[in-house]
Amino acid sequence: MNSFNWLHITDLHFGLRGQAPLWPNVREVFWNDLEKLHEKTGPWDAVLFTGDLVQSGSEAEFTELEDKVLGPLWAHFAKLGTKDPALLTVPVTTI
Repeated sequence: MNSFNWLHITDLHFGLRGQAPLWPNVREVFWNDLEKLHEKTGPWDAVLFTGDLVQSGSEAEFTELEDKVLGPLWAHFAKLGTKDPALLTVPVTTI
């Protein structure tokens, strides 16, 4: 039987003013939660990221997001046994 496993993450809002000190404090808890979830449902074929990845949408925010969050996140996935999951983003914009 074929299966398709996915992980849903939403609304990171990376770059939100005052958020910088928060990520280092919650990162390890997030990694641990991912490990527990991976044991039950992984490996994941895709990561669905809905909502706002970054706060303002600036190029600098996206670059920092890649360096500080997404790069390490994908490395953590590989450590858990999820290799190169597809990334589907569904950004939200306001008018």
